[in-house]
Amino acid sequence: MGASTGLGYRWYRDGAPILNATSKTYTLVPEDALATVSVSVTNSSNGAYPASIVSAGVQVKGTITGVTPVMSAVGGTVKVGKKLTVSAASLSGWSPSGLTFSYVWKVAGVTKSNTSSYTPVAADAGKAVTVTVTGTKTMFEPLVKTSASVTIAP
Repeated sequence: MGASTGLGYRWYRDGAPILNATSKTYTLVPEDALATVSVSVTNSSNGAYPASIVSAGVQVKGTITGVTPVMSAVGGTVKVGKKLTVSAASLSGWSPSGLTFSYVWKVAGVTKSNTSSYTPVAADAGKAVTVTVTGTKTMFEPLVKTSASVTIAP
């Protein structure tokens, strides 16, 4: 119990007390991901009988992890007319499983495609191309990563 306020706190994860979580504030830890966190506040000030109230629980979102996407080109060279995709290997490093991916291909900062691939056209020659990948899943914070830029050969 707080000495001056008469308030005591107890934090819960999925209804079970969290070890040593008895402060007014609580900092989330990885174990809280996808769990419901709540707090109980007990007032025992002024010699009154203790009274407690429990907050509504809040479900904690999970975290998506992943590496920076790598572009791959048919034939290995980023050039006009050659289809660009995101390397499957660079996406296999993202977790958890079951993610949905979206893509934004940009040439010289201008969006060219919102699909999983892009084929540069003649006007793109000599300009830098990037792809931004967003991974999403229900109850997880989205993760957004952008590839290194590569200059498109003619």
